Amino acid sequence: MRLLVAFLLMCSNSFADQGLKISCLNILTAIGEKHEHENFTLDVIHFEFLDKKNNSFKKIQTKDLIIGDNYFTAKLNDYEMTFQNMIFKDDQKERMMMSKYDIKNHKYTDHYFCDYSLADIN
Repeated sequence: MRLLVAFLLMCSNSFADQGLKISCLNILTAIGEKHEHENFTLDVIHFEFLDKKNNSFKKIQTKDLIIGDNYFTAKLNDYEMTFQNMIFKDDQKERMMMSKYDIKNHKYTDHYFCDYSLADIN
Protein backbone atom coordinates (compact mmCIF):
# COMPACT_ATOMS: atom_id res chain seq x y z
CA MET A 1 0.00 0.00 0.00
CA ARG A 2 2.82 2.44 0.87
CA LEU A 3 4.45 1.69 -2.46
CA LEU A 4 1.22 2.49 -4.30
CA VAL A 5 0.82 5.83 -2.47
CA ALA A 6 4.46 6.75 -3.16
CA PHE A 7 4.02 5.85 -6.86
CA LEU A 8 0.85 7.97 -7.14
CA LEU A 9 2.56 10.95 -5.51
CA MET A 10 5.51 10.71 -7.89
CA CYS A 11 3.24 10.45 -10.94
CA SER A 12 0.91 13.29 -10.04
CA ASN A 13 0.94 16.20 -12.43
CA SER A 14 1.59 19.64 -11.09
CA PHE A 15 0.61 22.63 -13.14
CA ALA A 16 2.30 26.01 -13.07
CA ASP A 17 0.61 29.28 -13.83
CA GLN A 18 1.28 30.71 -17.24
CA GLY A 19 2.78 34.17 -17.51
CA LEU A 20 5.10 36.30 -19.59
CA LYS A 21 8.86 36.40 -19.59
CA ILE A 22 9.90 39.80 -20.95
CA SER A 23 13.40 40.73 -22.05
CA CYS A 24 14.14 44.35 -22.99
CA LEU A 25 17.17 46.01 -24.58
CA ASN A 26 17.85 49.74 -24.57
CA ILE A 27 17.22 51.35 -27.98
CA LEU A 28 20.62 53.08 -27.77
CA THR A 29 22.23 49.73 -28.68
CA ALA A 30 21.09 50.50 -32.24
CA ILE A 31 23.70 53.28 -32.40
CA GLY A 32 26.46 51.19 -30.87
CA GLU A 33 26.14 51.77 -27.14
CA LYS A 34 26.57 48.72 -24.91
CA HIS A 35 23.64 47.82 -22.67
CA GLU A 36 22.57 44.61 -20.95
CA HIS A 37 19.16 43.04 -21.32
CA GLU A 38 16.69 43.77 -18.55
CA ASN A 39 14.45 40.83 -17.67
CA PHE A 40 10.96 40.86 -16.21
CA THR A 41 8.35 38.28 -15.27
CA LEU A 42 4.62 38.96 -15.26
CA ASP A 43 2.10 36.44 -13.99
CA VAL A 44 -1.37 36.59 -12.50
CA ILE A 45 -0.11 37.61 -9.06
CA HIS A 46 3.20 39.49 -9.49
CA PHE A 47 5.39 41.59 -11.74
CA GLU A 48 9.03 40.84 -10.86
CA PHE A 49 12.39 42.30 -11.91
CA LEU A 50 15.85 43.31 -10.74
CA ASP A 51 15.91 47.05 -10.07
CA LYS A 52 19.46 47.87 -11.23
CA LYS A 53 19.14 51.50 -10.15
CA ASN A 54 18.66 50.50 -6.51
CA ASN A 55 20.36 47.08 -6.84
CA SER A 56 17.40 45.20 -5.39
CA PHE A 57 14.88 42.60 -6.53
CA LYS A 58 11.37 44.08 -6.84
CA LYS A 59 8.07 42.28 -6.74
CA ILE A 60 4.92 44.31 -7.40
CA GLN A 61 1.48 42.78 -7.03
CA THR A 62 -0.46 42.73 -10.28
CA LYS A 63 -3.37 44.54 -8.61
CA ASP A 64 -1.02 47.52 -8.08
CA LEU A 65 -0.17 47.84 -11.79
CA ILE A 66 -1.95 50.37 -14.00
CA ILE A 67 -3.43 48.26 -16.80
CA GLY A 68 -4.94 49.52 -20.06
CA ASP A 69 -6.00 47.98 -23.37
CA ASN A 70 -2.49 47.55 -24.79
CA TYR A 71 -0.20 48.60 -21.94
CA PHE A 72 0.64 48.22 -18.28
CA THR A 73 2.62 50.52 -15.99
CA ALA A 74 4.59 49.66 -12.86
CA LYS A 75 5.07 52.65 -10.54
CA LEU A 76 8.00 52.82 -8.14
CA ASN A 77 9.10 55.65 -5.85
CA ASP A 78 11.59 57.23 -8.27
CA TYR A 79 10.36 56.15 -11.68
CA GLU A 80 7.73 54.22 -13.57
CA MET A 81 7.99 51.70 -16.38
CA THR A 82 5.35 51.45 -19.08
CA PHE A 83 5.19 48.40 -21.35
CA GLN A 84 3.14 48.96 -24.50
CA ASN A 85 2.46 47.11 -27.74
CA MET A 86 2.92 49.43 -30.73
CA ILE A 87 2.88 49.21 -34.50
CA PHE A 88 5.55 51.31 -36.15
CA LYS A 89 5.22 52.85 -39.60
CA ASP A 90 5.62 50.25 -42.37
CA ASP A 91 5.45 47.37 -39.85
CA GLN A 92 2.90 44.59 -40.08
CA LYS A 93 3.36 43.25 -36.58
CA GLU A 94 3.07 44.82 -33.13
CA ARG A 95 6.25 45.27 -31.10
CA MET A 96 6.49 45.64 -27.35
CA MET A 97 8.27 48.76 -26.09
CA MET A 98 9.15 49.82 -22.57
CA SER A 99 9.70 53.39 -21.45
CA LYS A 100 11.17 54.54 -18.14
CA TYR A 101 9.82 57.81 -16.78
CA ASP A 102 11.73 59.75 -14.10
CA ILE A 103 9.00 61.00 -11.76
CA LYS A 104 11.19 63.52 -9.92
CA ASN A 105 12.48 65.23 -13.09
CA HIS A 106 9.29 64.76 -15.13
CA LYS A 107 10.95 63.24 -18.20
CA TYR A 108 11.45 59.97 -20.01
CA THR A 109 14.97 58.64 -19.48
CA ASP A 110 15.18 55.40 -21.48
CA HIS A 111 13.29 53.48 -24.14
CA TYR A 112 13.60 49.77 -24.84
CA PHE A 113 12.67 47.20 -27.48
CA CYS A 114 11.20 44.13 -25.79
CA ASP A 115 10.64 40.51 -26.68
CA TYR A 116 8.27 38.36 -24.72
CA SER A 117 7.21 34.74 -24.56
CA LEU A 118 4.61 32.72 -22.71
CA ALA A 119 6.19 30.68 -19.96
CA ASP A 120 5.17 28.47 -17.09
CA ILE A 121 5.87 30.42 -13.92
CA ASN A 122 6.41 28.43 -10.74
